[in-house]
Amino acid sequence: MPSLFDPIQLGAIHAANRVWMSPLTRGRSTRGHVPTPIMADYYRQRASAGLIITEGTSPSPNGLGYPRIPGLFKEAQVKGWKLVTDAVCGLNEAAAREMTAAFQARGGVLTTVAEIQAAAA
Repeated sequence: MPSLFDPIQLGAIHAANRVWMSPLTRGRSTRGHVPTPIMADYYRQRASAGLIITEGTSPSPNGLGYPRIPGLFKEAQVKGWKLVTDAVCGLNEAAAREMTAAFQARGGVLTTVAEIQAAAA
C-alpha cells in the first residue's frame, strides 16, 4: 500500500507526494485585488505539498464576491500572481502548474507558468 509520502500520477498531474492542499481563500490581496508578498510567502511555506489548489481568483471585476480576494483582470494582478508562482516554482513545479488553473479560468489566455511569468514581465 502506498504511503502518504509516495509520488502519484493523476493524468497530466505528477505530484511528488499525496499531501494535497485544498483551496482556501485568505483575503490577503490589496483593495485593488492584487496578490501580495504575504500570499507568496503563504504558498512558498506550503510548496512541499504534492498538489496545491489556489484560492478563489476573480477573472473579471464582475466576479468579485467580497473584499480582498485576488483578481486576474489587470496587469498589476498578473504581476502579483507572478510573485506567487516565482515563490513556488523553484520549490515544487507541480504546485506551480496547479496554480495556473486559476489563470485558466480566464478563458485559457494564460495556460502555463512560463506564460504567466512572461505576461507579468
